Amino acid sequence: MKINIPRINIPGPVKSLLKLGISLAIIALILRKIDERLLLEVVREANLLWVVWAMGWFILSKIISAYRFNLLLHTEGVEMTSRQNLKLYWLCMYYNLLLPGGISGDGYKIKVLMERFSKPLKRIVTITLIDRISGLIALGQLSVILLFWIPQIQQYWYFIVPAFFFSACW
Repeated sequence: MKINIPRINIPGPVKSLLKLGISLAIIALILRKIDERLLLEVVREANLLWVVWAMGWFILSKIISAYRFNLLLHTEGVEMTSRQNLKLYWLCMYYNLLLPGGISGDGYKIKVLMERFSKPLKRIVTITLIDRISGLIALGQLSVILLFWIPQIQQYWYFIVPAFFFSACW
């Protein structure tokens, strides 16, 4: 039995304003639970250069992740431009932050890709899962590299180097 859910066509600018309003409402709810004085103190003490540096690396990592996901999609014959893929990736990140659970953005991504490219659910879910696993492996590799800067662990370099190469080959 298929349930037909009525579609509501909302113009783009109205949809954007609605998303902005919901995001601001969520931020307001969160800020009500935070000590404002402590928050302002932390923001005042933050080094703006480091914040911009971190934002730059974060944006670059998301662009690389979107590119990696697009490469995986191409293996299944899903041809999206880099721009389309990046827009979908950022929108899904927004949904991951907005909706509870952390996988809501992936669910939306799977839904969009299934509808737009008529691919089976199993294939799109598999691609999404492979993308997540490859991202986890990359984080693991970065963690192993960073172990070299921990003085107490440097003496065990003969475990660190093989761990890195093992993770790269896996």
